Amino acid sequence: IFCTVYLQTTKIALELTVVGKSINRTHQAATMSTNEGDEMSGAESMVEALVQCGVEVCFANPGTTEMCLVAALDKEGAFIRCVLGLHENVVTGAADGYARMTGLPAVTLLHLGVGLANGMANLHNARRALSPVVNIVGEMATWHRQADALLAMNIEGMARHVSGQVRTCENIARVKQDVAEAVGHTLRRQVEGSRVATLVFPHDVQRNTIPPLPAACVPLQGHVGSLSLEMRAEETLLGGGSLRAELDRACSALSAAGAGGCLMLGTELCRCDASLTRAARIAAKTGCTLMCENLFARVDRGSGRPALIRLPYFPADAHVALGNF
Repeated sequence: IFCTVYLQTTKIALELTVVGKSINRTHQAATMSTNEGDEMSGAESMVEALVQCGVEVCFANPGTTEMCLVAALDKEGAFIRCVLGLHENVVTGAADGYARMTGLPAVTLLHLGVGLANGMANLHNARRALSPVVNIVGEMATWHRQADALLAMNIEGMARHVSGQVRTCENIARVKQDVAEAVGHTLRRQVEGSRVATLVFPHDVQRNTIPPLPAACVPLQGHVGSLSLEMRAEETLLGGGSLRAELDRACSALSAAGAGGCLMLGTELCRCDASLTRAARIAAKTGCTLMCENLFARVDRGSGRPALIRLPYFPADAHVALGNF
C-alpha cells in the first residue's frame, strides 16, 4: 500500500493560515509615505504596495535603472528591510533561503535583464522548491526601447523560464494591483509549476508621479500577515465530504498493510513540524514506513522528529526502494 501526501491534491490539503500578527502594520502602511494631496512616484507606489501586502524583506543588487526604487525602499526602511547582495546569485539565493525557512515571500531587486540572468541559477532552485519569491527587475525607459540600448534584452522571455507569473508594469495606476497579484501568486497552494513572480519595472514608470492611490484590492491569499505551515487538522484534514472519506480509506489501507504500507510526504509537509508529528503518529499507529520525496525544499530533523527515508534519486534505486510496498 502506497499513500502520497502533497500540499494540495485531491488526496489531502495543507492550509496556509494567517495567525497572530496584528493588521495595524497594514493600516499604517496605507498612509505612511505621503501627506494628503502629495503625489507619489511609481517606485513609491510599488514599495508601499509591498508593505501593504505584508512583505518584510528585499534582497537587492540594484543599478542606475533602479535608483528610484532604492530611494523608495530607503524612505520606508521602518517597514521593509533592504539587504544588499554583492552578486545577483547571492540575492536570489538569499531570497530562496528566506522563503524556504519562513514560508513568507521574499523580494529581489535586480538590474535589467543581465542582473536577472546572473541570478537565474538560484531562481531555478526557488522554482523547484516552490519558494514564494517576487522579483522586481528594472528596465530601460519605455521610450528608449527602440534604441536597442547596450543592455536591453527580452526580460519577460527570460523570466518565464523560472516564473509562474510575469508582468511588465507600464501603467502607473496599476502598479499597486500588479504588486498585489504578484504577492498573491507566490502564496498560491500548488504542487507543481512555480511560485516565483517577476515584475519588470521600466525606469520612466518608476519616476512618473500620480496622486496617492488606495491600497490595492488584495485577495486573502495576497496578504502575508504572519503565515504558518501548520495543518489545521479539524478544518482541513478532518473536514467533511470526499476528503474525509478518502482519508479514512487511506488510514484503513495503511492499518491493514502494517509494515507493508508506506506514507510518502511531499515537500510542503516535510517543512511543517506539525505535519511531521502527525505523520509519525500515523506510522506509530499503523506500522507503515515514512518516506519523503528526494528533492524536498526543507526538512526539519533532530530530537523528537521522525526519521524519514529519502526516496533515492536514480529511478532504478527508487524502484527497488518502493518494491516492498
